[in-house]
Amino acid sequence: MAVFLPLLDDADDALVSSLARIGPIVLPALPRLEDTAKRDLRHRYILVDHDTSVDQDDLVSWLDAGAEKIIVPLAWASELTGLIPPERLLLLLDVANASAVSEKTRSGVSGVLLRSPSLHLDLISSVAKFFSGASIYVLSSDRTTPPISSIRELHAIGASLVIPTSQLTLSPSTHSHINVADAFLAPVASDRPDGLFPTVVSSHPQGGRSLGIVYSSRESVAESITTGRGVYQSRKHGLWRKGETSGAVQDVVRIRLDCDADALEFSVIQHGAGFCHLNRPSCFGHLNGLSALESTLQSRLASAPEGSYTRRLFNDSDLLRSKIMEEADELCRAATKEDIAFEAADLLYFALTRCVAAGVSIADIEKSLDAKAFKVTRRTGNAKPQWSAQSAQLKASPTPPAPLGHPTPPAREIDLGPLIRMRTHNLASLTSTERNALLRRPVLKFDEMITKVAGCKEIVLATPPRPDGSISPEVMYVAHLVGASAVLKAGGGQAVAALAYGTQTVPKVDKIFGPGNQWVTAAKMLVQNDTDALVSIDMPAGPSEVLVIADSSCNDAFVAADLLSQAEHGVDSQVVLVAIDLDREKLKEIESELDYQARELERVDIVRQSIGKSIIVQVKTVAEALAFSNDYAPEHLILHIRNASSVIPEVQNAGSVFVGPFSPESCGDYASGTNHTLPTNGYARQFSGVNTLSFQKHITSQELTAAGLKELGPVVATLADCEGLQAHANAVRIRLSVMQ
Repeated sequence: MAVFLPLLDDADDALVSSLARIGPIVLPALPRLEDTAKRDLRHRYILVDHDTSVDQDDLVSWLDAGAEKIIVPLAWASELTGLIPPERLLLLLDVANASAVSEKTRSGVSGVLLRSPSLHLDLISSVAKFFSGASIYVLSSDRTTPPISSIRELHAIGASLVIPTSQLTLSPSTHSHINVADAFLAPVASDRPDGLFPTVVSSHPQGGRSLGIVYSSRESVAESITTGRGVYQSRKHGLWRKGETSGAVQDVVRIRLDCDADALEFSVIQHGAGFCHLNRPSCFGHLNGLSALESTLQSRLASAPEGSYTRRLFNDSDLLRSKIMEEADELCRAATKEDIAFEAADLLYFALTRCVAAGVSIADIEKSLDAKAFKVTRRTGNAKPQWSAQSAQLKASPTPPAPLGHPTPPAREIDLGPLIRMRTHNLASLTSTERNALLRRPVLKFDEMITKVAGCKEIVLATPPRPDGSISPEVMYVAHLVGASAVLKAGGGQAVAALAYGTQTVPKVDKIFGPGNQWVTAAKMLVQNDTDALVSIDMPAGPSEVLVIADSSCNDAFVAADLLSQAEHGVDSQVVLVAIDLDREKLKEIESELDYQARELERVDIVRQSIGKSIIVQVKTVAEALAFSNDYAPEHLILHIRNASSVIPEVQNAGSVFVGPFSPESCGDYASGTNHTLPTNGYARQFSGVNTLSFQKHITSQELTAAGLKELGPVVATLADCEGLQAHANAVRIRLSVMQ
């Protein structure tokens, strides 16, 4: 909090510049919005009084232009709460009206400018307690110049005095004017015998890097405030005007007190060789990171030899532009944490080279960032058409060569529609009914599907034919390996019918195995209950589904890819992400990666529909995640969590489990050894996936000796009598009678 707030009513440029070095300045609201462009609103609080003719658009415009805060009357607060962030809003309040402030208004502002007839400390203290944790500024209606002791007393109770600039001066204090340095140092107390203040000097453009420790006196602080140069107090030689002989001068950006008001911080722009007497930037060693890179590039700009790479970058704008675009693309493609850091470092190197070549410093970049951070209104942030993620990908990466023997696929148009996004639910906030709704699959009505089967054609299925009517040679090869006697060219529910009932060209079968869409599942379930078919099926293996459990250790790209690998099967597929304690930013990264990858898929139209029906479930713990998964009973369960293998014993219902970041579901489909015909639609509660035992029948047999029947027979007869099945009982008793 500022020691005091100057209220601009009458001041020359020198006084205003000096005041800006020690804190914000209160500026009365401008009479016309156009005046905004004529003023520097950084470090300004804009005071809007009751009779000020401005509107909400004016307030937002001033905040966008860099104003730190807007001070508004109580009557305006209800309209602005929620429109303007609390940290940018102060309440203008007469001390007598403090009790009229609602809880909503109190929580919607960051502080109060309190107008009081006099500096009544007890009254101000009670208001400060009412606005606990907020900034309290006090403007006295008494226009006489307050004593410096008032600043100290108010600071002690957590409040700051508002002083009109007409009562401030850069000259020595008088009965009618307060010296700016005297006002600033009013609450400062030194515990040193010499009365000096320990002072930390930090570098403004290098992100607050400490340059060294010095001492200040009231005289040195006053000169720094007035001149804007780093001036300190040498314990041996008196005033020390930094750089006076070496040329390594400092421009003072801001002087601040610490929380105990017994030490100072000078934030400065250091010129020349540096702060340290050893001609280093800092007394604590050399610069590193971006600051060191900037210093190196500035040196290379001045002295890099001809033919060196850095000199080429400075001289060849096309080369530098190409490198920036190349590194930006590689950063977008990076997947692991290490790769992202590596590619980001490369991009920052070339980007900073571009800046140094144009005379732009890190301080300039930070200034621009600060200005953008102060804006209340935001652009949509969409990329320009030529730089959309899809267009950039196509331009940066030519189509990779196709494998030998296969034609190169034709170029296709990238989908540029709305974001491809899942629906997010927080499990802790759902009712039991809402939770159960999440377990339901987005399938069509079963009875309706049982009815588009009655009209099936008599076509045999082994594999869907290709567009030219032929069968994939890979399928034919596998059919030969397993000794298939026929390859049937058909697909869908009609193939199920042909296999179940038989045709002139398709032999009737006893079991039908294999996954399919909703229609295939409906057909299989129909024929297994039809006595004319006398056929059994493996399980209800319908539209493909995956449930991914992910915690903060997950790789965003891996998670998105696993979700999409099932979403592309069909519009009735569903994918679920169970997010364990992931914050909103992490979820946004996953959603962004999913959208980015989805748009590159040829089946993006299918993905857009299936993803739209899919969900994200937010939970807090691994136990909650597994409990939801066991209720959902997914076909495929993928674990992107720490120590994934340790939780496998807790998985009760799932078709197949894929453990860890390098176990994609695709491997289960094609190569890892497990069968990929798995129960869907929640049937993993009752069914296992297909395995070799699924293709076998189990016939039992038993043989009883006479002695054995003599032992069991009476029990069997008794049980048969209980059921009223006399013939059952007689079949035993007639044998027992022979053995009498």
